[in-house]
Amino acid sequence: AASPFHARGRVAKTAGLGRMSVPLRRLRYASSTRAWSLRYIFEKATQQTIPFGLREAFGEDGKKEGDIPAMELMRRINEHVLDQPMCSQMLFRGEAMAPELSCAPRFAKATSDETKNQTNLTMLILRPLRHAGTMPGTYARVGGRWFFPRPARVGDVVAFIHPDTVAKSEHEQVVLIRRVAALAGDLLESVLPENENTETKTFQLPKNKAWVVADNPATDAPDSRNFGPIAIDTIVGRVVYHVRSSIDHGPVGNNPLSVDEDAAVVAAEVDANVIAHDLKESC
Repeated sequence: AASPFHARGRVAKTAGLGRMSVPLRRLRYASSTRAWSLRYIFEKATQQTIPFGLREAFGEDGKKEGDIPAMELMRRINEHVLDQPMCSQMLFRGEAMAPELSCAPRFAKATSDETKNQTNLTMLILRPLRHAGTMPGTYARVGGRWFFPRPARVGDVVAFIHPDTVAKSEHEQVVLIRRVAALAGDLLESVLPENENTETKTFQLPKNKAWVVADNPATDAPDSRNFGPIAIDTIVGRVVYHVRSSIDHGPVGNNPLSVDEDAAVVAAEVDANVIAHDLKESC
């Protein structure tokens, strides 16, 4: 049954359906032609290079013993990190997040090859997130230093694993796209029919949980009012950019702090023309 709760003081928009159509895959990375800003270098170092180095040195759980030679560690970083982008891409279908993300026809008449060939799919660009409450054990070996959270914020559009499929194998998991309406500590209050005199109920989101909703009120796709709050460690990433064709693309309207945080990453890694070509190849 659908939950009656919504985020207090915020509009909890309703549903619509979207899901992952293909596995996440890396963007093409034109590192030889894209200039790296200082902000991007910082993001790449703190969100990608350092985490990789700690895992190589101390293992996934941070309990690995023995030292790795510095030159060998640098060789692995050069091989596995420097030429790899931070972002990934996934196909999206549906009107759950319309009008922000829509697969419906954009044009009344096809006036060019681009509009004629436009698909009913959208390619989404995701950047991975890091939450303070889910700091990997590897950071404990260095006293928590060098851990720079990049959390989901209220207003962000995120991709996450449907709670009912978290325990399934990776190829059986369903990934949904929804907007964060509330986070740990936020209060939700129930919405009751006007003819009921029942006292309003409130619910505070527990630690490491998020309340996610769909944008489109004309659809009935599942969100937190159906399956409850999601665990933040099931969030695949924040949706930072969308592409439908080489002339129909743009950044996603996330929380302003998140937009600022992601700007350097989008500028360095997103090439709309290349992604539009990938989208055509996927259809």
